[in-house]
Amino acid sequence: LVLSVAVAVAGSGYIPVVSSSLENIVPKDVLAQIAGDVPLQHITFSINLLAGIVSLLLLAYSLLPSKPKVYVLDFAVHAHDPSWKFPRNKIRPLAEKSGRVLPEHVDFLEKIAYRTGLGDETAVVPAIQSGDISLAGIASARWEFAATCYSCVEDLLQKTGVKASQIDFVITNSSLFNPTPSLSACIMNQFKMGSNTKGYSLGGMGCSAGVIAIDLAREMLELYPNKYALVISHENISNAFYAGKDPSMLLINCLFRANGSAVLLSNKARDVGRSKYWVKDIVRTNMAADDVAFNCVIQTEDDEKNLGVRLTRDIVGVGTRALQGNMTKLGPKVLPISEQLLFAGNMVTRQLARNVKPLKGLMPAAWTKPYVPAFKKAFDFYCIHTGGRGIIDGLEKEL
Repeated sequence: LVLSVAVAVAGSGYIPVVSSSLENIVPKDVLAQIAGDVPLQHITFSINLLAGIVSLLLLAYSLLPSKPKVYVLDFAVHAHDPSWKFPRNKIRPLAEKSGRVLPEHVDFLEKIAYRTGLGDETAVVPAIQSGDISLAGIASARWEFAATCYSCVEDLLQKTGVKASQIDFVITNSSLFNPTPSLSACIMNQFKMGSNTKGYSLGGMGCSAGVIAIDLAREMLELYPNKYALVISHENISNAFYAGKDPSMLLINCLFRANGSAVLLSNKARDVGRSKYWVKDIVRTNMAADDVAFNCVIQTEDDEKNLGVRLTRDIVGVGTRALQGNMTKLGPKVLPISEQLLFAGNMVTRQLARNVKPLKGLMPAAWTKPYVPAFKKAFDFYCIHTGGRGIIDGLEKEL
């Protein structure tokens, strides 16, 4: 089709026009040298054929359907019962009551509790507050998920006016609690969603799972028009509670509190006006191939076979490197052109300084240093992951 249309265009009198234009621009003797034994009309035909193909390709590209925009319709977060409130001064009596924590580790836990940045209005489920570790089992974990996440979904559906039967995709994420039936199936069963609703349960993906779940929802909504996607984020502290004596594994008991959130995304045209946000860009830096990053947060057993999550000192450095990778990817997408030109110019200048030694001596010292783009010109707010004081400090330094 492309060839036939291009030939038709070329055969409709376009060749003489181009031929005439070439003769007006380029002297005949030069054209003769370029063409050699090839007739000028053959050259102009080839040019017309190429121009026709390129034009048709551009036209076809412009006619391709664009991906629908994805909007955050609304969200809801878990509001705990007042009886769940767990101020930091309860850490010591709870640790001592358990009888499993060494005295020196009690001091350590209390110190960490006051350094995490968590306030005294955060919540812990009753099973853990009881001090009876045997209560923090699978039944308690299921109850915790229902108590923290079902209420979020119910609140969200009520706020948006969307019925559970209208949800097309349900995506749950919980790093450590992945029962059977799956968490997405639990949501669909609780709210009696339709047989066409598709469920996805992400597990083992750590603190980045919430953003990964939103990214999966975005990709699904870009592929399937006129749909709703429900994302539920949760980390289960009943299932993740560590009852051993390893300090690197005790940290997890201090960093997490009862939690749950639900986000409803839509690509429906009628929801544009009432949506809170538009999902513009999501970037991800995968560091799973890096052994240090891979092992900085790992679920394992201690010497006494107690299951828990070990956090290493490498986690801050890994988080910083991941942030650098993400910001590098975000730069071309969000920075104004002036900042991008400054960054590109700095890269070229530093390359010249490395390759041409005499030139380096003529340059101001500032020119040979890496240029850090002013991301403040692109972002109005930063939402920092609250994964502990060390992570927050590390990200603050890098930003």
